[in-house]
Amino acid sequence: MLMQQGITTFENRYGIETPLHYYDISRCLHELFQKQASLYADNPAVIDGTGELTYRTLDEEADDIAHAIVQRGINRGSFIGLCTTRSSQVISGMLGIMKAGCAYVQLDSDYPSDRLGYIIGDAGIS
Repeated sequence: MLMQQGITTFENRYGIETPLHYYDISRCLHELFQKQASLYADNPAVIDGTGELTYRTLDEEADDIAHAIVQRGINRGSFIGLCTTRSSQVISGMLGIMKAGCAYVQLDSDYPSDRLGYIIGDAGIS
């Protein structure tokens, strides 16, 4: 860990120096992400088995998802199920759902269909 100009940094397991900041806890996660995307647009935001996404790319994907949700007439505050394999798409979907003013419900694609049906019904996802 290094101290530089009052910002603590550390080198993560990918060898990328990452600044640590204290965040305004009154902000939503997607708002904090947008701030990071504006500061570090070309830096890797997500690294998974299929490659990496920069903050810019991830932000653009999330914006596309948010616009699609709004265009479909889904109301702010709605619960949206997100069923995908574990990959960068989970992050894109989660951020896009939040940017549209909705709440995401993680649905594990490995769950049996009756378990998924229960979660969907319990959360009120239509």
